[in-house]
Amino acid sequence: MEILNQLIANGLVIGLTYTLFALGVTLIFGILGMINFAHGEFYMLGAFGSYVLQQELGLNYFQAGIVTIIIICLIAWLIERFTLRSLLETDHLNSLLATFGLSIVLLNMVAIAYGSTPRQISSPFNSVLHIGNVFITQQKIVIVFLGIVVILLLNLFIKHSHLGKLMRAVSQNRMGAMVSGIPIKKIYSFTFIFGVSIASLAGILIGPTTYVTPTMGMSVMLKGFVIVILGGLGSVPGAIIGGMLLGFVETGASSLVGNSWKDIIGYVILILVLLIRPQGIFGFQRRSQ
Repeated sequence: MEILNQLIANGLVIGLTYTLFALGVTLIFGILGMINFAHGEFYMLGAFGSYVLQQELGLNYFQAGIVTIIIICLIAWLIERFTLRSLLETDHLNSLLATFGLSIVLLNMVAIAYGSTPRQISSPFNSVLHIGNVFITQQKIVIVFLGIVVILLLNLFIKHSHLGKLMRAVSQNRMGAMVSGIPIKKIYSFTFIFGVSIASLAGILIGPTTYVTPTMGMSVMLKGFVIVILGGLGSVPGAIIGGMLLGFVETGASSLVGNSWKDIIGYVILILVLLIRPQGIFGFQRRSQ
């Protein structure tokens, strides 16, 4: 029972981290109709930006996190406004290649500037707590708490706010939304910035629990694809359930067969989903625009 409780706690932390990352991927795809290959690099920039601001400017963990998200939002706005916006009405392959190229540029810029030496973000939540028969760090408790808060607030925002309803309208029928007078370009811009900011938040939260490197976004990007395909492209509930499911499966697999096999199991699940239900658990077919 002690081992099971520890696995549940670890799976919850990993699952919520994956969920935060995948939410940005699925929002951008659902509304912009674009797969953002650079999403993993924004996750990496969140962690790396927090580290650099702590080391170079002496900011604490909270200050560095807030400033990092603001800077990344500005970068995301510039990228969407001057690079991606003109490609959204063209063939989907163009935006896909553009974000793939952006991913390579961001990764190599950070690698050239700071090298590939693993680093770790300093956090005030570094104590280990013993809750019942479970050992967990304070930082992981913060991840669980903020992860749940972000998921709940995102659902409330999308379902009940005016802007959230506009986002859903654009996602369901882009042409109809345009005819109705909805400023879809502003919705595109907000969605891209919002999705990227969630990814950077995930990087800031997970940074103190792992090593920060320029390539850390590559593996989580692959996990993000597994999650959004498992849950259904464009489905927020699917991203949440897919992220949690993958987190628990990987945790259980690493306990049973070792860490070297946990990634393989995730991709096996992906293949099975594509064979049995290609649209994913909560997938939908996008209407022609």
